[in-house]
Amino acid sequence: VDVMAERVRLINPDCRVETVQDFFVQETESDILDSRPFDVVVDAIDGVANKCRLIYACRERRIPIVVSGGLGGKADPTMFCADDITRVHGDGLTRRVRSTLRSRYGFPSGEKSKKRWGIPVVYSPETPKFVADELSEGTAGDSPGRKTCDSGYGTFCPAAGAQGFTLAACAA
Repeated sequence: VDVMAERVRLINPDCRVETVQDFFVQETESDILDSRPFDVVVDAIDGVANKCRLIYACRERRIPIVVSGGLGGKADPTMFCADDITRVHGDGLTRRVRSTLRSRYGFPSGEKSKKRWGIPVVYSPETPKFVADELSEGTAGDSPGRKTCDSGYGTFCPAAGAQGFTLAACAA
C-alpha cells in the first residue's frame, strides 16, 4: 500500500494519498470510511458480500465509488470498459453484486432500460477462460471443486493492468 502511494506521489506530487492497510469488513467500515474525507473510493474487492457493503456504505455517505468487475480468466486487455453497474454484461461478479444489492440493500430491480444507479464499473465482457486442463494434469483432479492457480481462473497481468488503468481514469 505504501509503495503504491509513493508511486502516485512521484507521478503527481499534488495528489494527496491516504493509505489504509486493512480489509474492508463490517468491523472496519466506520474506521475506514469515517476517519478521513474521500474524493473517491476505488474498489478492488473480490468477495461479493464486502464489495456490496462498501458500495452501500459509500452510497450512504455520498462518497463516489468506482467498482472493479471480475478479472479472473480475462485475457484480452483491450476489452475493459466502464459503464453503470445496471448496464454491465458478461461479468459474473458484477451480476452477483447487483443481485445482492437488490436483495440486501434495497437497490431497485428492473430491466436494463430502467434508471441507472450511478455506480461505474470497470469490467470486461470477455468470456472467462479456465486454465487449460493440460497445464494442470494431476492438480485439478486432486481437489474436485477447489479452484487453485492451476485449476481455476487465472489472472493475466496485462489484463489486470488494463483494468487498473481504467479504474484510475474513471476515478479522476
